[in-house]
Amino acid sequence: MQENASSTSNSSLSLLLPGVWQPEFFAQPATPSFGAPTPATLAAQTALPTFAKLLGLAHITAQPGMSYHAALSALFNWQNAPLAALRALADGLDATQGFWLCTDPVNISHQRETLMLSDSQSVGLVAAECMALAKTLAPHFAEYGELHSPHPQRWYLRLHQSTQAQFHAPETAAGRNLLNWLPQGNSDVANQEARVWRRILTESQTLLHDHPVNSVREQRGQLLANSVWFWGPGQLDAANHPISTLPTPTHVLTDEPLAQGFALGSQRTLLPIDSALPAHTNSVLVSTLAQRSAQQLDVGDWQTALLKLEQTVFAPALHALKQGDIKRLVIMLPGEHGSLQCQIERADLWKLWRRPMTLATLAKRFAPTQS
Repeated sequence: MQENASSTSNSSLSLLLPGVWQPEFFAQPATPSFGAPTPATLAAQTALPTFAKLLGLAHITAQPGMSYHAALSALFNWQNAPLAALRALADGLDATQGFWLCTDPVNISHQRETLMLSDSQSVGLVAAECMALAKTLAPHFAEYGELHSPHPQRWYLRLHQSTQAQFHAPETAAGRNLLNWLPQGNSDVANQEARVWRRILTESQTLLHDHPVNSVREQRGQLLANSVWFWGPGQLDAANHPISTLPTPTHVLTDEPLAQGFALGSQRTLLPIDSALPAHTNSVLVSTLAQRSAQQLDVGDWQTALLKLEQTVFAPALHALKQGDIKRLVIMLPGEHGSLQCQIERADLWKLWRRPMTLATLAKRFAPTQS
């Protein structure tokens, strides 16, 4: 009996929620439209009583800016995480051997004398389009690797040999001058390989430009799948396995493919995101529900996402803390310019003098300054 109490005393739930921490929404525009609510007003009107209660009870620490992928790696304590191989596991591929590279179908457009990226989710290929485009590109890639397209929005190359070139995730490159985020290198060999990958990228665009799939999409007014985007290189070998010096979650609740891959690669129990929260375990829930609206600065969709998180994530988490199913709740809010970690112990529930904290107040206190 004593042993069981000890084993559950450190039970915790970590919530990894990219896109929730979006202080830009609370900055007043210089010249708001007459009669129209500003983004700050809309954001402040988002009623999240449970989340506000948790924030009011939490010990909040500001941390350096961190991408979603970096936050996942830190959460699972994975060094040099092979993102492509991990995500491929979640897509049902045998990625335990070989060197893998995400090769997602994207749109690249000219805007204001620069190139801009729209990711594969924005393009939104369907299965038949995916098969036709992949059939065209597979022979082109054959010299470098085998193309796999298990999902219309998630493609992979299993390379014949590894590469030292450096790649950037689409979440980093989207909405920016794409010329700054093409494959790069930090050594002579890596620079040479990066030039090869830039050439492959250009050749892929040529093949896709007049493809029948894109001709039909253009007639429909849809984004063209006129390029691919390489990112997340690596292989699942002993050197890349999670380090054991820090505890990692035993149960993972998520519907996001990369997070699912981390769970599978770490041999953790993977559960659907809408499962009941496991009691007396070290668990993590990963939701990217607010991520896209935050990236696109769409405050309306962001509001909708947060209201859903209020009901499906924050309320059950607070209930689990009150019931003693967990002793600690950690809310991880990664952001490009600054991140927050909010920790609530079960004993904090008795601090009745702590008042709820709205996201607007949170933004005033912790919004990072940008030079």
